Amino acid sequence: MRTVRLTLIEHIAGSSMFNLQPKDFSQMERKQIIKQIIDGETAAYTRNLRLRDLYTRNVVMEPNPDSKDNRIRRVVLLDFGHVTLSRDWDEDFEKEKKKDLPGTYITPLLRWHEVWSSKRGLSDWIDWDYQPWFRAEYAHTESSVTPYMKSRWLPDLVFEARKMKPDDEDLLLGRLSQHSSAGTAVKGSSFLRDAYVKLLRWR
Repeated sequence: MRTVRLTLIEHIAGSSMFNLQPKDFSQMERKQIIKQIIDGETAAYTRNLRLRDLYTRNVVMEPNPDSKDNRIRRVVLLDFGHVTLSRDWDEDFEKEKKKDLPGTYITPLLRWHEVWSSKRGLSDWIDWDYQPWFRAEYAHTESSVTPYMKSRWLPDLVFEARKMKPDDEDLLLGRLSQHSSAGTAVKGSSFLRDAYVKLLRWR
């Protein structure tokens, strides 16, 4: 037995998602939960933190005893012990860091698309058609996508590798952006390498 000293930042009066049953929550509540998880992870990524241990055991749901319709007050993401202080896998490789546009907001439309199988351990909580719902929730962020972002975070090669066909809205992402001058599409061997690396790691 060893003594572990921890600093208590905040006491969260809730339960781990891992210990809860999806059937005990309405579909509306589960949609709110999933959206809060996506929003929380996206906020961390915008601050150049990549959560490498985002699983249900590290998601705590704090109840809202004052509401019968919305029983979840908030969702809290825990355990940043395996976080990478960079968007790139190798946080010491400065050249790769710049490719990931540090500090720039990257819409979940690119990083939480179903082609990435981003619903890590959350599939039991999702009993609706995920992609149309997801796209509708984040449609307001579509104008932030540039051609470079599309080629970096949702390249066509990934759809081919997953044997999935992008729909019309996937193909249009980034093409109508007013900010297309922010970067050009990644081409050549670097693009192929980066795309395959993404297949092996969660973005």
